[in-house]
Amino acid sequence: MVNFKKKWGSFRYQLIFHLFNWIAIYLPVSYRPGGGLATRIRYMLGKRLFKACGQRVNVERGVFIEQPWMLEIGDDSGIGVNNYVDGPISIGHDVMMGPQVTIYRRNHSTDKTDIPMIKQGFDSFHPLIIEDDVWIGGHVIIAPSVRKIGTGSILATGAVVVKDVQPFEVIGGNPGRVIKHRII
Repeated sequence: MVNFKKKWGSFRYQLIFHLFNWIAIYLPVSYRPGGGLATRIRYMLGKRLFKACGQRVNVERGVFIEQPWMLEIGDDSGIGVNNYVDGPISIGHDVMMGPQVTIYRRNHSTDKTDIPMIKQGFDSFHPLIIEDDVWIGGHVIIAPSVRKIGTGSILATGAVVVKDVQPFEVIGGNPGRVIKHRII
């Protein structure tokens, strides 16, 4: 992994970070007039911010990436409109994300009952691997307990995913459960 303190300390990295979060995320979506240029701008900035960035990556309007230096994204993958991405995540090739997807990688600490939860801080980050050819529908929430989303899986619109997803499973509901398998 890139030495974050050294990288963040550079003026260039901070400038790119702020251009991405203060300007680029407000440019048009890819399918509206001017969206092609906006997509290229977000891609060019993302290549310099992310830990790894593949070819033809689409980061849509309104995306908030809490720690871009912890994000790896593969070729032909996209992060949908108004998504929230937090912590160390590896996204494979050909991954689609609908709008309003929320991916959490850590939680509040709640172990002590004699200290208010708000004063206990956070747990450490839990890495997430999203394998190739995954479709994450709109308004899906992925909890910090999830470590892996398998190849070819589908997370249905509005699913709340709280455990790992096996390859080619279709998950839906709250809490997320297997609706069917794509391969018999």
